[in-house]
Amino acid sequence: MLSLSLDGFLNAVKGKLLYCSNVDIIENVSIDTRTIKKGDLFIPLKGDKFDGHNFISAALEKGAIGFLTEYENDEFLNDLISKASNNLVVIKVLNALKSFQDLALYSRKRLKSRVVGITGSTGKTSTKDMLASICADNFKTVYSLGSFNNEIGAPLTILRAEEDTEVIILEMAMRGMNQIKELTEIALPDFGVITNVGKTHFEFLGSEEKIAEAKSELISSVSDDGIVVLNRDDKWFNRFKSLTHSRIITYGINNTSEVMAENIELIDGLPSFDFKYKKNCVRVNLSVYGLYNIYNALAAGAVALGMELDLKAIRDGLEKAVLSQMRMEILKMPESVTVLNDAYNASPDSMREALKALNEAAGKRRKIAVLGDMLELGSISHKSHLEVGGLVRNNEIDILVTVGEKAKSIAKGAMEKNGHYVEIHSFGNLQEAVEFLIKNIQSDDIILVKASRAMHFEYIINGLSQKLLH
Repeated sequence: MLSLSLDGFLNAVKGKLLYCSNVDIIENVSIDTRTIKKGDLFIPLKGDKFDGHNFISAALEKGAIGFLTEYENDEFLNDLISKASNNLVVIKVLNALKSFQDLALYSRKRLKSRVVGITGSTGKTSTKDMLASICADNFKTVYSLGSFNNEIGAPLTILRAEEDTEVIILEMAMRGMNQIKELTEIALPDFGVITNVGKTHFEFLGSEEKIAEAKSELISSVSDDGIVVLNRDDKWFNRFKSLTHSRIITYGINNTSEVMAENIELIDGLPSFDFKYKKNCVRVNLSVYGLYNIYNALAAGAVALGMELDLKAIRDGLEKAVLSQMRMEILKMPESVTVLNDAYNASPDSMREALKALNEAAGKRRKIAVLGDMLELGSISHKSHLEVGGLVRNNEIDILVTVGEKAKSIAKGAMEKNGHYVEIHSFGNLQEAVEFLIKNIQSDDIILVKASRAMHFEYIINGLSQKLLH
């Protein structure tokens, strides 16, 4: 974080000074007592099931230099002040989250960094990871960790930037209208990327058109002298194109674009392609499964080109990119068993691509798909789960394991007599699925594990790891 004088900090968070003893400068802030460091100022955020004010004492015990508070109660404050060291500052704010976001905006305006915002129904985290890999070798770069992509995660990422940070890469998620707009008002992006539009969060928005409208809030926020990166193969391309006066860099595979992938092939199940920009091209060999990751690589490369990096730098960054955990993460187990850990989230589109990736990567190996509920689909939920079952058959999966009430429809969709025979097992809980897998996995199997985040499919990954690796 950029250090601030006490007066500057008060101005940034729109706060009122309640108490100060020997504090002139705020060097850093924290919202988590588990990671707070001595000298940090604690910001107590509130949620549906917690109130950060209950952890102020713990923050002070760990060396916090002060805290924000939404409460102005003498007994409350006097008790906390009595427990603190000689150095302490207490600042009253109306809303701790809003002050946290205002602080991030204040810092963003002082930074000379170029800010990239990335959104999309699928692929935004992987695109962020690939772009970060490219930029890290060429610029001082800060990027969203994991999926720090919401009203808390985006400010956290911005506040990690320092005076000499050159690039900030932000993943931007949403579950409704105006949420991305709120993030852009904090981030002020110079680049806006939309990877694609699908049926993620259909329950909340009700139509793919509304989802596209919500995603478009990102590119509408990019100034005329900024750059918008768009997927030429996405059916919403023309709509997005009409919403911006910024320079547009297009990418794609099927439709003529500025940035294209050509001569695509799989080498040991991993995508290889010519990354082409205008008349120049370079061969890229990705180290992650899934032909769909070519789109993510193209999007990341298009942003890098907008930053005037050359094709060699783009290739080198893409080839060594490591994706965030639980995004088609390749886990090597004993007996040549491979687990594709794609358990972070699931939607109809991402299920389709993950099953294709399993089929592409398998070769002659036996294919096992461990699939769970896809959530937040509303009225299209039952149909979507049935369709995923059809995709299991179409991709010639040998064994399907489902967990969850909704996932029973995946099993039902895979039961059709026509096409590839699938051995199907449905379980009511994760432990039963783990026990079945441990008993039935054979050497050289390749296993996909995927469900919506709330299904906690990391339990399956952990269970397999503990039994197979020990």
